[in-house]
Amino acid sequence: ACEMGRWLATEMISRRLTFCLFPGEVVVIGSNLPIIAAPGDDVILPCHLEPTFDVQGLTTVNWIKPGVDPDVVHLHKDGRLVFENQNPSYHFRTRVFVDELIKGNVSLKIFNVKLSDEGTYRCSIPWIREEASIVLTVASTPVIKVMSNDSSRVVLQCESAGRYPEPELLWLDGEGNLLSAGPTETLKGPDDLYTVSSRVTVEKRHSNNITCRVQQRNTNQSRETHIHVPGYFQGGPLQQVVALLGDDVVLPCSLERPVDASQLQLEWGPDVVHLHKDGRLVFENQNPSYHFRTRVFVDELIKGNVSLKIFKVKLSDEGTYRCSIPWIREEASIVLTVASASTPVMKVMSNDSRRMVLQCESAGWYPEPELLWLDGEGNLLSAGPTETLRGPDDLYTVSSRVTVIRLFCYYMLPYITKWWTPEVKGATRLKKEAYRAWLACGTPEAADRKQRNNCRGHNLGAVTEKKCDVLAFTTSWGPLETIKS
Repeated sequence: ACEMGRWLATEMISRRLTFCLFPGEVVVIGSNLPIIAAPGDDVILPCHLEPTFDVQGLTTVNWIKPGVDPDVVHLHKDGRLVFENQNPSYHFRTRVFVDELIKGNVSLKIFNVKLSDEGTYRCSIPWIREEASIVLTVASTPVIKVMSNDSSRVVLQCESAGRYPEPELLWLDGEGNLLSAGPTETLKGPDDLYTVSSRVTVEKRHSNNITCRVQQRNTNQSRETHIHVPGYFQGGPLQQVVALLGDDVVLPCSLERPVDASQLQLEWGPDVVHLHKDGRLVFENQNPSYHFRTRVFVDELIKGNVSLKIFKVKLSDEGTYRCSIPWIREEASIVLTVASASTPVMKVMSNDSRRMVLQCESAGWYPEPELLWLDGEGNLLSAGPTETLRGPDDLYTVSSRVTVIRLFCYYMLPYITKWWTPEVKGATRLKKEAYRAWLACGTPEAADRKQRNNCRGHNLGAVTEKKCDVLAFTTSWGPLETIKS
């Protein structure tokens, strides 16, 4: 029978082994469904041989990711990883299961998944001349936002993107019970990945930990995010604080009953934003991003004020903070929103006798702003599309243009009796003639020349310069030269 197939001979552990394989008899099998992982997770990309075939020390196992340079994710050869050929992005983050190679299991494990790991991977055994493709999707952890907040209830929204197949979104209370929530909204993108979102209203009758869980139907894959909705133990209802980029901000938190907290352990989280213990900041445990940027009000701790001050706010500071004192066994949550703004700058881009094109631009905004054009009465103007650019600092620059049609008009101050002399009447008549001359001549300059000709021979000496200035002819270009004696 072996004469109908092909022979593969190799030397293993100082002795020669001979295998007989028929064409197409051994195949490489991956996964038909995308593999879902979240940033920071470890993930296994499945790949094995059928029928079971021992590849330990026998051959090369090659994992590549097309589209990156170099494309080698993991090359296992002669019983070891060929480190020199590996893409640097995967250094010290990949492995095959050496003990499983004897069973034909050539799956790859990737540690500490990154967003850049997303894509298509190929698993191959060169001498079999076949390969399997596996798609890795790096799904975002569900994000919870506070949509509204009053003294008795809070409305939360949970959203998660990059899921396949269509996932299920659940809201759970602190005891793991399902909460009654609004319908789940599902969007399917052009990449066939799903985005799901849902809202829930939580009463503030008592403190509660709320969980948003997104899970794949019929699998054990799930991701969840937690938020604490406090009762009235400290800090009152869930609070939202807005700070400008670069400013200092105070996150308010206090005990409902004035209690001396100066000798208590105070924790601000998550991830140890500030830990106050034994009368001092425990610096060695603090998140490095907050080094030298936080403080509590030591003199106020005796009154139960455990608020936190953050200096020189960064965009990365935005999020939900938890203020807690362990022996109370409760905590308060404060949502910090970081904003950035600047004064808009307006420029005249073009200007002719009939219309003017204006451009408005404003830089250094966060979050993404909206740009509007208004007329003198506050009505919205029809303008061109807003162009939005996001810089490497995550700040937005927006700009837009609008075309304004000119309207020709002139005005005079209200009638003042003591000025209304025959001479002033004569000046006013000349103003009207100048206006008509302008309409006839087409331009302010031509009208100005005609106006000067009309003034010759008239005695306007009794009209003072001040009064003539008040009655000056005005257009959208500004006043024409005032008629003086």
